[in-house]
Amino acid sequence: LAVLPFENLSGDPTQDYFADGMTDELITMIAQNTELRVISRTSAMQYKNVHRPLPDIARELGVDGILGGSVGRSGNQVHINAQLIYAPTDTHIWAESYDRSLRDIGSLQTELSQTIARQVGSRVSVSNKPERRLDPDAHDAYLLGRQFWFARNMEQSRIHFQKAIDLQPDYAAAWSGLADSYTVSVMLGEYPPGKIMPLAEEAARKALQLDDSLAEAHAS
Repeated sequence: LAVLPFENLSGDPTQDYFADGMTDELITMIAQNTELRVISRTSAMQYKNVHRPLPDIARELGVDGILGGSVGRSGNQVHINAQLIYAPTDTHIWAESYDRSLRDIGSLQTELSQTIARQVGSRVSVSNKPERRLDPDAHDAYLLGRQFWFARNMEQSRIHFQKAIDLQPDYAAAWSGLADSYTVSVMLGEYPPGKIMPLAEEAARKALQLDDSLAEAHAS
């Protein structure tokens, strides 16, 4: 399965980070299902704004299924269109639209990932952990932090990850992002390891303390 970059419904290029961030988080959620082989974000993002026949893209990525769609937000609401395509015949397997509060974004991503698993005949694992509600402003800051991180602007990424943490101190993914920004700063030669790596380790351990099931925290 490949999750192609969701289109930005707003028409405002400055909102691309939100659509890209939602794509990234959805890839992560779906990839937690061990019965599915999900193409990485790096491979999928090369098809952003690329309008080509889906069977061609599927052949290049070596997948049977393509998940695509669009996302937009207005005020505290988010609207998502999602479509699952069987690539060899370019036919729809499933399509749905969702309108939810930004505070319910976590449960929406879980619902989407479980629905996709069912549609492709995979078993669905249901977590006993209660769904953690995200502060919309903290989530927005986190997505901006990741956007700057992928763009290798570590200073701006740290500012936004820290803002997410300030708004929601128990936001494990934001702590993981902060750790990653410190680590890459060292890799880029911006800071000496002895000064920064202890801060990276502290943030990574905080992320694990908050959520030891979070893959990003273990990677950090």
